Amino acid sequence: MQKPDDFTDAEPAALECRAAVNSIQCALDGDVSPDVLDADPHFGACVACRERLRAARVVLAVLATPSEPVTVPVGFADRVLHAVHEDRHTQTRQRIYKVAACAALAAVVLLAVFALTNPAQKSEHPPGMWLPDETAKRPELAPEPRAKAPAPPPPVHIGTEVAKAGQVLRDAPKPITESVAIAPKLIDVLATPFTKPTPAAPMGMEEVLEPARRSISELPEAARLSLEPMTGTAQKAFSRLLRDAASVNPKPNS
Repeated sequence: MQKPDDFTDAEPAALECRAAVNSIQCALDGDVSPDVLDADPHFGACVACRERLRAARVVLAVLATPSEPVTVPVGFADRVLHAVHEDRHTQTRQRIYKVAACAALAAVVLLAVFALTNPAQKSEHPPGMWLPDETAKRPELAPEPRAKAPAPPPPVHIGTEVAKAGQVLRDAPKPITESVAIAPKLIDVLATPFTKPTPAAPMGMEEVLEPARRSISELPEAARLSLEPMTGTAQKAFSRLLRDAASVNPKPNS
C-alpha cells in the first residue's frame, strides 16, 4: 500500500492513523470484516479516522451482494432498447429542426440585406406588357411643337374706324381740332352724289371724288391720317354703287 501524504513517521498519532487506514483498506479489499474495525479504540478517539470508517461502510453497503437475486421484469430489456431508440430519434429530429431553423433565419437575413442594399425599381410598363429590350430601353422623344398658324387679320368695320378717328381727334391738340371743323363739309361733299338725281351720263370716278380730295387736301396732316380709313371705305362703297347703277338701264320719261 502507498503511504498517506498526511502522515509522518515522527508523530505517534500519525502511526496510529496509518494503522487505521490500513485496516479500512483491508476491509474494502474483503480481507477482514468491517465489524472487526469497531473493536479498534482509535476510531473512537480520532475524528478523521472515524469519518474514513463511515465512508468505507457506505461503499461496502453499495458494493455488497444482495442476499436474494433481483428478479428482472419480463420485456424489461426490450422496453429499455425501445426507449433508447426513441430517444435517439427524438434527438435526431431536434437536431434537424435546429439546422432548418438556422438555415431559414440565415435566408431571411440575406434577403433583408439584399433588399436594403438593392432597392427594387418600379417598371415603367404594366406587368402584362412585354417589350423587346431595344424597345424597352429606347427613350421616348418629345413631340416637336407645332407652328401656330398666323391669325387672320380682323375685318375692317366702318364704325370702329370712325370711332378710332374720333378718338384721335379728341386726343389731338387744339390747332388740329380746329382744322377738323371742316369735317362736316367733307361729309356733305361725300354724301352729295347720293342725294342728287342720276345724270344721263354716268360721271367718272375722278370727277365724283375730286371735291372730296380737294377738301381732304385742305386738312392738316394729322386730320388726313385719321380720316384715311373712312375715306377709303367710302370710296369702295361709292365704286360699288356706281357699278350697280351702270348695270341698270333707266326708263325714259313718257
